[in-house]
Amino acid sequence: MAGNETKSGGRFLGIRPWIWVVAFVSILAVVILFWTNNPPPVVTAPDESLIEPPLSKMPAKSQEPLFPPDPPQEVPPKEKAPPSANEMPYAIPTFEDPLNVTLTSRPELGQISVERYDSEGNPTGEPLKQGTQVQIPDPSRPGEKIYFRVP
Repeated sequence: MAGNETKSGGRFLGIRPWIWVVAFVSILAVVILFWTNNPPPVVTAPDESLIEPPLSKMPAKSQEPLFPPDPPQEVPPKEKAPPSANEMPYAIPTFEDPLNVTLTSRPELGQISVERYDSEGNPTGEPLKQGTQVQIPDPSRPGEKIYFRVP
């Protein structure tokens, strides 16, 4: 039965000796660091002549701001860049009149003229060339444009 006995092997409370040494050294290091820190500096009261009086004893100032507030600035609406030629949709030609087209995205606009004008601003009676990029003001959204290409 001698082989079945368990030896404590120098353990205290079932804990190996090297663990006790590490714990003791750690606690000792914390205590030394705590006691060797510099004490907090002693704060002395400043001379009373340097202390500012409380706000209640100060003379009342005017309630008007030093500078008037800036007026609100009007921000101009950001203009959208026209879409690239590849993204610009084609209009649909009308069969009755080759000078007019309709837009599939905005059928409520009806027929839109794509007649070419000369340098003096007079209509020539000819449609714009196929693929010409056109921009017109949007009547339902002021400041915005409608973009399309001539079919």
